[in-house]
Amino acid sequence: MSKQQTGIKSTLISEILGISYCIGATLVNKYFFKGSSIEYLPVIIWVLAMGAQWVYNKKYDDLIDEASKCILSRVNDIAIKVLFFSVAIVSIFLVTLDVNVSNLNIGMSLLVILLIQSLLKLILFIYFDRKGIYN
Repeated sequence: MSKQQTGIKSTLISEILGISYCIGATLVNKYFFKGSSIEYLPVIIWVLAMGAQWVYNKKYDDLIDEASKCILSRVNDIAIKVLFFSVAIVSIFLVTLDVNVSNLNIGMSLLVILLIQSLLKLILFIYFDRKGIYN
């Protein structure tokens, strides 16, 4: 029996879902439902998102071959550079300007940077995979 692996596209989509969930849960708890009794709503949203991810995995069985690993390594190199420069820009912005920023706003900006990086990884992987760019 062979062990079925999750495809690269599925893994990248689950990254986006996880980061989106963190952003959404933080925003909902902070700004929309202050102190109300809906503690099960984030759990229900998480179960629905993971169910959708499971259906996607069953419907589109992605292959993991050497070309896709090579594409993923190239995409990861680009994403790491983007992440480094975006965190550096945010850090320079916070240091040079005399702005009072809360911990929540800094955390949300870092989560948005991670979301942009995850979206960039997925888009670049799909683009490189369709164009056949391996090197």
